[in-house]
Amino acid sequence: RIRDYLSQYDQSMSQADFVPLCHNIVLDGVLNYYRMQALESGVAFTCSADIPEDCMLPDPLLSTIISNGLENALDAAKTAPEGQGWIRMGARTLDRQMVITIDNSFDGQVSLRQGRYLSTKSGGSGLGIENARNAAQAYGGHATFRHEGTTFHVAVNIPLEGPAH
Repeated sequence: RIRDYLSQYDQSMSQADFVPLCHNIVLDGVLNYYRMQALESGVAFTCSADIPEDCMLPDPLLSTIISNGLENALDAAKTAPEGQGWIRMGARTLDRQMVITIDNSFDGQVSLRQGRYLSTKSGGSGLGIENARNAAQAYGGHATFRHEGTTFHVAVNIPLEGPAH
């Protein structure tokens, strides 16, 4: 899946469009892909990602979590009133954990079943959230999802030393 994102990124973005957002080249590609998608959709995008080139966590793990989160955030932010769509993404290490947060605006409409968010996309399964949650849990971390008014918040914490044995 990451190869697909990077291929799409490579085809849709010139060197002039690329803005270094972190020190990890793979994740930088993912972040820039969603940054450009947001800007093309009229959604404000801010990112503060302190992800080192030699991060102890595997790139596919972080790519799955970040790309699922940003894809959902972008889709949701597009539902906000015109000119009010935004995404704020952050990632940093804190207390021997990678902490990833994604906040976004949306129209305030949510679908819940048994306390779990369902996709609001036509034909959507809500698997993006579950994929992010499962990826974090498989590595000994956890993910939380919540909304308040017209803001959706995702927080993922993953221990840098990996899953407990």
